[in-house]
Amino acid sequence: MNATNPFQPATAIPKRLKAFFYGAPGVGKTILSLHFPGVTLIDLERGTDHYGGQYAFAKLPTVSLDEIHAAVVWLKANSHDYRTLVIDPLTIYWDMIQSKWADIFGRKRGGKDPYTFDPKDWKPMRDEFREFLRLLSEVDMNVIATAHEKPQYSDSQFMQKTGETFDCEKHAGYLFDVVGRIYTTAKGARMVHLMKDRTNLLPKEDFPADFAEFEKCLGKDKLEAKAVPVPAEPVFVRATQKQQDDVRALVKQLGGTIAQAKKSAGLPVGPLSEEQANTLIAYLGSITAEAV
Repeated sequence: MNATNPFQPATAIPKRLKAFFYGAPGVGKTILSLHFPGVTLIDLERGTDHYGGQYAFAKLPTVSLDEIHAAVVWLKANSHDYRTLVIDPLTIYWDMIQSKWADIFGRKRGGKDPYTFDPKDWKPMRDEFREFLRLLSEVDMNVIATAHEKPQYSDSQFMQKTGETFDCEKHAGYLFDVVGRIYTTAKGARMVHLMKDRTNLLPKEDFPADFAEFEKCLGKDKLEAKAVPVPAEPVFVRATQKQQDDVRALVKQLGGTIAQAKKSAGLPVGPLSEEQANTLIAYLGSITAEAV
């Protein structure tokens, strides 16, 4: 069997920075983010209220999942002058998802308050969270998400603290190319300890939490590149009942099946959209006219 080889030699694909920084309060996660070029920030805990006069950035203060999603979709699909999207913090976004689903499950199961999640409840929450991360990955901008910090405990010893980790959905770091913990040294220096760096361009050792380090390693041109809009995927609008009735009437008049009529008109298999129904009605109508 001589099938065509579906694989191609691997080449480097230019990517925008997708970074996830976590740390204790006051270590400089938000401030580092605000030094990146062309920042627009989704502020989930009003943490930037005092920064407006110190840094140039746009912001959306909100605690609405729908507003957040709509804002990111707008940034993805439209032409604008922003270069960096900051989600500050992703911890609150994950909390909002849990609160939403606790309300949904609570109403379905008798309105217990507070609601305690069952193991099976986590799947729709994680699916919604990962869908948001997927959307962030599609935006042609630098994306920086921050998160709170929490203790990390040993899997084998009860309540044995082994370090710190991010306070968020436990797989949150998988999407991002750069994951780092920001901390303060005994002398007050703010540093970055990288947990992951797919770019292979940032320092291997801990380095200052300073935008100049990122600019030096990743390149000014790359970080300041203009965002290219990604056209929104067309929304599928199912054929109206009247359109479906018209199609059935025409097919009945001509004989055959709807599937045969769609194939003859060059339409794909599956439910009819409004646009496809109009095409099919016009096609079948022309055949009917010719028959007369």
